[in-house]
Amino acid sequence: DDVVRIVVGNTSIGVAKYYFESPQDNPTVFIDVSNLPELTKITTSSDSATFGAAVTLNSMMDTLAQNASSPIAAALAEHLSHVANNQVRNVASWAGNIVMHMHHRWFPSDVMTILTAAQAQVVVSNGVQQTTMSLPDLMTAGLKHDEIVYSVTIPFGTPGQLAFHTYKVESRHQNSHALVNAGFNMQVGADATIGTALFVYGNLDKGIRTCPNTAAYLQGKPLNADTLQGALPVLSKEVVVGPAPPTEGRNFVVVSAEYRQMLATTLFYKFFLAAAASFASATPVPPRLKTAYEEFERGVSSGTTYYVPDEKEAPVSDYIVKIGALSQAAGEAVYTTDVQASNSAILFASPVQSQVAAGGIEKIDASAALALPGVVAFVSAKDVQAIGGQNDCGAFPGDEEIFASTEVVHAGQCLGVIVAETQQLARRAAKLVVPTYSAPQTPPVFTITEAIKAKSYLPDNKYQTHIHQMNRGNVTTGFAASDVTYSGTMSTPMQYHFYMETQNSLAVPGENGTMQMWTSSQGPASVRNAVATAINKTHSQLTVTTTRTGGGFGGKLSRDIPPACAVAVAAVKLNKPVRMRLDRNQDMAYQGKRHSMYIEYKVGAKKDGTLEALQATVYTNGGASYDDTLGTMDMCTLWFDNCYFTPNYQTNAVCLKTNLPPNTAMRGPGALQGVFFMETMVDRVANELGLSPIAVREANFYQVGQTTPYKQKFEYVQLQAVWKELMSMADVTARQAAVAKFNEANRFRKRGIHVTPAKYPMSLPGYSVGTIITIAADGSVKVVTSGVEVGQGLNTKVSQMIAYELGIPMDLITFGPVSTDKIPNFSNTGGSGTSESACASARMACETLLKNLAPIKSKYPQATWQELIKYAVAAGVTLNAQSMFSPKPGPNNFTYFVWAAACTEVEIDVLTGAVQIVRADIAYDCGESLNPAVDIGQIQGAFIQGVGYFLTEEVTTLSGRMVNTGTWDYKPPQSLDIPIEFNVHLMANEPNPVASSILGSKASGEPPLLTSCSVFFAVKDAIRAARVENGLGSGHFDVVPPLTLDKVQAATGVSPDMLNFQDK
Repeated sequence: DDVVRIVVGNTSIGVAKYYFESPQDNPTVFIDVSNLPELTKITTSSDSATFGAAVTLNSMMDTLAQNASSPIAAALAEHLSHVANNQVRNVASWAGNIVMHMHHRWFPSDVMTILTAAQAQVVVSNGVQQTTMSLPDLMTAGLKHDEIVYSVTIPFGTPGQLAFHTYKVESRHQNSHALVNAGFNMQVGADATIGTALFVYGNLDKGIRTCPNTAAYLQGKPLNADTLQGALPVLSKEVVVGPAPPTEGRNFVVVSAEYRQMLATTLFYKFFLAAAASFASATPVPPRLKTAYEEFERGVSSGTTYYVPDEKEAPVSDYIVKIGALSQAAGEAVYTTDVQASNSAILFASPVQSQVAAGGIEKIDASAALALPGVVAFVSAKDVQAIGGQNDCGAFPGDEEIFASTEVVHAGQCLGVIVAETQQLARRAAKLVVPTYSAPQTPPVFTITEAIKAKSYLPDNKYQTHIHQMNRGNVTTGFAASDVTYSGTMSTPMQYHFYMETQNSLAVPGENGTMQMWTSSQGPASVRNAVATAINKTHSQLTVTTTRTGGGFGGKLSRDIPPACAVAVAAVKLNKPVRMRLDRNQDMAYQGKRHSMYIEYKVGAKKDGTLEALQATVYTNGGASYDDTLGTMDMCTLWFDNCYFTPNYQTNAVCLKTNLPPNTAMRGPGALQGVFFMETMVDRVANELGLSPIAVREANFYQVGQTTPYKQKFEYVQLQAVWKELMSMADVTARQAAVAKFNEANRFRKRGIHVTPAKYPMSLPGYSVGTIITIAADGSVKVVTSGVEVGQGLNTKVSQMIAYELGIPMDLITFGPVSTDKIPNFSNTGGSGTSESACASARMACETLLKNLAPIKSKYPQATWQELIKYAVAAGVTLNAQSMFSPKPGPNNFTYFVWAAACTEVEIDVLTGAVQIVRADIAYDCGESLNPAVDIGQIQGAFIQGVGYFLTEEVTTLSGRMVNTGTWDYKPPQSLDIPIEFNVHLMANEPNPVASSILGSKASGEPPLLTSCSVFFAVKDAIRAARVENGLGSGHFDVVPPLTLDKVQAATGVSPDMLNFQDK
């Protein structure tokens, strides 16, 4: 009864799980054939190449590239370079890709599509006889139990008599599966007469699709414009996209039928133009259509960075590589998962997650899981009560349960955890737990629209309140005084944090009721407080330690707490160490996202673009509990005005409750959405009035002496200086002219360029950051801070500050982990101010140490540092100091403002909707940067995270359940998605003028995220250029982020009747 899988690289294990389950998905026996000579053999001749079934994709690609004189070989080699990534191609076989498609027809196999188009022939063998057949025939016949795919032969075709091209439309520019793929093979005579042809599409629906009617129509006809016009209707009738796959149990995304249908036409059009351009006797292709069939050109990424360090403060303000960067790159850095902190065998937990979004819990049957050898226990809500704890882990008492007890309120919610001897076993067993649900008392709501209709709110309570309305002036008077008013709506999406290290914790019970925990967290003290309540311990009985966190972006400010509590409960129940690390699918299903928001607005202006009045109501989807929703909405309210003075101003804020996982803080929470909404309105005013968006923005910039809607007066405004720097470094005026020229010269390729500013208020009151500095007898320094190193370079900046204050080299300084037994009470690491607060705290501790050392220094003025410490130790001087930086609130809401501006230029393919970022320039007011290397890295990283938000990262849900819980269909940007040219300038000689600033510095974690708005509006400008050409005019239109390929293509207004040989 064994299920046998023959493998080469077994890479399908990371993909097949997303598709409808096949019997072959759960093998019990693996047979590795990667070294069988018969299956790894490659033979080539002048007219073909034959590859054994175990030949890897990279080996196939390299062989085909060596035969690039063949149009088939050259095209296949190029296409294969876009399949998966280099690591996968090194071990994955072409045959494995084919067979996976055989078992999972919705899997969009590039290999299947392009080899079919090449008319490749496969050999199937049962060890006795071999059968040769086409790939479509293989799909029809299938493989018998005693058969394997043995080899494939690819014909090279005849150069000069063949047009062969393949296409892959993908969500991002690398390591992404096809939304639709295609391969076109057409014989062309010397007189440009079309011969036989084969047109193959993949992922239009289930399996591949060929177009024999279209091929028959073309045969014998000339390769010209009239033939194209005749073929398109035939193709349209032949290629009718089928329905989407069933939603039940689906864990993969299929783009809309309309988009797939349109791609079938536009890809054929690209091919026909490319074929015509290849044969001199065919109808000439107008120059404006050349880029219609060409691929994007992308050279090696480049860029410049500009900064001016303050030599007087060295090593502060020096460009120093982040401490730990090399150990992280080498895999030597210790994360929570690496901690082995117990002599006892560590058990492993895996969550049992609800697959429904709402319902009463009738029963949870864990018997099948518990029957597996090595499974230790199922831990649920009743176990919390049994140990005397509270099943509570939310933002305030009663907000959220650790384990769902009587009802489920969102998909992905934890019903309990399975504890087993291995992590793999725990995960497998968790899937065997069967919950039984009753119907929910009220229908679940998922969207903002549904929540508004159902009046499902998150009201203020005794623990949390938020700003409901922000007013300035009189909006009624303002609208009356306006020359024009415009009303509209806009929405923003959710976004997953996509930290590299998923949620994970280790709990180790100790003696006398104590417990040691290690957790990947931005707030170890918050974890301790919540866990203490969950397991009925005092804070002092718990020690929570974080070595470092592999990314957080706000996702580990509060959402780390429920998994940590679950692990702690299991550890107490079993009195054994328990570790739980969510895999990516579990993490994405459980984890709240960046809040989606929706705005209804009205804006009034003078004819010159000066803003007169603004009225807006913002709704946010908080999910199933409060978490940080009210705080996020406050940030949206307070950041909403961005860089613009509007004399008559009103914003309203409404927080909604839905049956989604509780949404939570994410880098620039609320701020990004609010600023984007403001930029949307300003951009609309400019567009509707036919004015320059740059001029309209400049006309409304804040000036010194003006006040914000929350009545904070601007004592200084560095925006104009930043804006001027950007306009110069980005050469905006000349590039705008170049973009217009490009658009005039290209029919189906358009560019857009846009400039946006950003204002980010920063408040240091509210931070409580502690530092302990200990000097050893040899002069080396050990530092512990309460600021968690989450990749933002906090330890590096603190090290620079200590080296500066004590006058010692940085290599004498080492750091210990953040731990609540060292510094017990402190604020979470978030909000962009922790690094500078940690530096301030370290500076305070250094001042104490220097005071202690002063008598020794006075006695031995010429002593080296090591000698000084030697004398101090002999004299009994205290050589450790502890400090807490916890500034008190001042008269203003915010301590200072960060100013920035960005110019982004993009290029879009009108026929597919693909976007390429040509160039991005950012001018950033970092004050006197504490470390330009770290700050520039933060600026670049934040901008690219915004690129994902506005272009590629789309959260897809079905009945409240996230479908794309993994890297297969959720696509954060990668290296080929960054701007081809990326320039960042830090403002020179512009220290933070606020006296309480840390050596004149400013934050760099979240503020630069707001500059990514320029990407959205640059794409919108490119779309507008296409709309003008497509007869839709240059007027206002709405398109909502993320601007995925289907949205971009649809917004351009391109239609099949425009696909011809005309250049207009």
